[in-house]
Amino acid sequence: MVQSLINGTVTNTVTLGSSAYAASLTIGKSGDVAPTLVAAIGVFMPSSAATTLTNDGHISGGAGAYGASNSNGGDGVLSAKADVISNAGEISGGGGGIIDFLASGTGGIGIDLAAGGTLTNSGTISGGYGYFGGNGLDANAATVTNTGLVLGGPGGFTGFPDEIQPPGGDGASLSGAGLLTNHGVIEGGYRANGLVLTGGSLVNTSLIEGGSGYFGGIGVAVSSASVLNNGTIVGAYGYYSGGVGVSLTDHATLTNNGEIRGGGANQVVGVVRGGGVYLNGGTLINSGSISGGVGATTGDAVAFGAADAGLLVLEPGASFSGLVVGNTLVSDTLELAGTGKG
Repeated sequence: MVQSLINGTVTNTVTLGSSAYAASLTIGKSGDVAPTLVAAIGVFMPSSAATTLTNDGHISGGAGAYGASNSNGGDGVLSAKADVISNAGEISGGGGGIIDFLASGTGGIGIDLAAGGTLTNSGTISGGYGYFGGNGLDANAATVTNTGLVLGGPGGFTGFPDEIQPPGGDGASLSGAGLLTNHGVIEGGYRANGLVLTGGSLVNTSLIEGGSGYFGGIGVAVSSASVLNNGTIVGAYGYYSGGVGVSLTDHATLTNNGEIRGGGANQVVGVVRGGGVYLNGGTLINSGSISGGVGATTGDAVAFGAADAGLLVLEPGASFSGLVVGNTLVSDTLELAGTGKG
């Protein structure tokens, strides 16, 4: 009999549109998909047909092998077509393999939208732990709305000193002509990025932040994409160096009506406080607040890069804490826009 509802425990991969499970599947609040096979995918949505997944329960990928080198965790959900996913429960990637009580493999991705589709998240999505943590969300040319929590997986379970520990997973990574609308929280794992955006668009009304660690992670790293920030974006605290709030490269555009902060660093040991915005060949339009990270000194509010000229447009209401630093190797531009009062 083909199942369209799971309310119990399933210990193997659930494949939608198969002889066992319908193309439209609901996992109820008491449902738990947790494969025991090494590196198994929790729920697989194949390319053979468009499928729909509604999750109110728990889904996880299979863990990597114990005692095996470079054994990665499985994805919580892998979508191979333009599928539809609604999550109000918990979805996580499997943990990486373990050797001698230390991590070996990479953690699995929480949700991987490999071929577009639509994701609505009001629950929790997280990457698996590992030598490198898994990303909470990978999405290619997808439409994503988040009102919940998206977390990169913890990394660095290696026994190495902090300064050479591998990073965790990014909170989310989006590529292609997609759209992410964030009304929730997106956070990177250990010293990882909150969000990596390569193409497409981001609209943020809430919070995106990098993961803290010896080096702080970037809040949002943007390339060939556009960002509208009406919320808060934060580079993470780093013991040695703080993370940049937003990094813009390859003609990316950032419109900031909210708040962007670089990450702080240890006041005694820390060398670099994260800048608010790193602008290397992009456009920054600011009517909000941008500040460098704090410590013994304050990081730059805006720093221009040397690869390509950048454009900074100041609109009424713009404020900066920290310096705005141009680069003598390129012809950066400052533009005053709008009409102020007084």
